[in-house]
Amino acid sequence: MADSSDPIKLTGDMTPVAQGVKANLDALPKATNKLFHTFLGKKHADALRYELLVAAQTEADIKKISSGKATFTNGEIVEKEQSDDIADTVSTSFLQLKMEEESENLHGCMREAIRDSLSRNDDVSPTPISEKFFSRWRSEAIHISDQEEQQLWGKVLSEENQKQGTFSLSTIDILRNVDKKMAGIFSTICKYAIFDGDIILGDDYEVDAEINYDAFVRLSELGLISMSIPVKTSHNIPTLSFSGKKTHFLEIEPYLVLIEAKEEEKLSYLYARLTTAGKEIRKVAIDVDEDTIQDVCRLLFKIKSLENVEKILYGKYDVPAIDNNYEIGILQNITREMLNDNDQDESLENSK
Repeated sequence: MADSSDPIKLTGDMTPVAQGVKANLDALPKATNKLFHTFLGKKHADALRYELLVAAQTEADIKKISSGKATFTNGEIVEKEQSDDIADTVSTSFLQLKMEEESENLHGCMREAIRDSLSRNDDVSPTPISEKFFSRWRSEAIHISDQEEQQLWGKVLSEENQKQGTFSLSTIDILRNVDKKMAGIFSTICKYAIFDGDIILGDDYEVDAEINYDAFVRLSELGLISMSIPVKTSHNIPTLSFSGKKTHFLEIEPYLVLIEAKEEEKLSYLYARLTTAGKEIRKVAIDVDEDTIQDVCRLLFKIKSLENVEKILYGKYDVPAIDNNYEIGILQNITREMLNDNDQDESLENSK
């Protein structure tokens, strides 16, 4: 087994991957090897040949097969006889263009799935991806031409490869209707998802200047979030015991955000809620980091019901225990003044 700390380098043409598995398909990390079994079949003799078909040096064979000019039979490329009829030739040309485009799209999504798989170090489930899921994924992936969208579709398959059942078939049906613009908007709002999928909203039902109420309505229509129209629902921010007193907190895995306020105060926020499909897609739409937490704090400081809050603490936790008992690492604090200073610094930098 290859050392996961020294992954096979992956370029756009996939040639290094091909070269890396010519001798032994098992040289790949477990998760990526599992993906190749899904893509190429379980018999190593045929899998190696199929894998070479995916690689750049046999791209001509891919195009012949996808255009209908040849078939892959018993490990060999078999050329088909070409018709001299003009009508057949024109029809075949259009079909060839369509199939070549679909082949390129599928190739791109598969490449992104492998790229994501090679970068992971979490445990992979031994359960294979279901044939029904992979068939549905593949039937939609052939239409995905934009590289950013291919990255998303690749991550979906990679995530499903890590743990079979992460995504439902209905989520695939919803995802196919999400274009590049809405995917970007959804990724942004996912930064503000707390606990089990609540999206914190500002007083004007927005998360920032560019993503407002209308964007949330569109995401609701797509089936990614649920919300009341107009937004009237709100939640009280829960509390836990911290340094001997009740402290309001939000969980944005893997961070815990502590809001310092008077113990008797009740703090609340407006919210929309991720649907089941929204929660599933969020897993591949965003990586939570400190910038994410600072954006959340920036929104919290703008909410009128939190106008008396001057200081927020945040830190990573390991595994939350029962009854809101968390083991938190080093805590960082952030204030209104700190965020304002950062915003001013960024404005000055952008104006240069």
